[in-house]
Amino acid sequence: MANHDMPTWSPSQQTELVAGTPPGGGQDRPARILIGILNRQRRSTPPMKLTNIPGRGGGNGWDYLHACAGDPHKLAISSPDRDQ
Repeated sequence: MANHDMPTWSPSQQTELVAGTPPGGGQDRPARILIGILNRQRRSTPPMKLTNIPGRGGGNGWDYLHACAGDPHKLAISSPDRDQ
């Protein structure tokens, strides 16, 4: 599919990026970098925000997102499982 055929999406409200770690944790740091880049490039208007939901190895964050299923303004950042 060529780029001009890609579907487009623009947020209609603030977009939330959920990290399943506490501030300063493994998902928090790359999330802050990503949000900074997207906000500087104005890829997300209004600016994207970060929500940290630590606990249960990221499970609390995934539970929150599951409860928000279908909301395109709730996104996750994750890292691969190094044990596999």
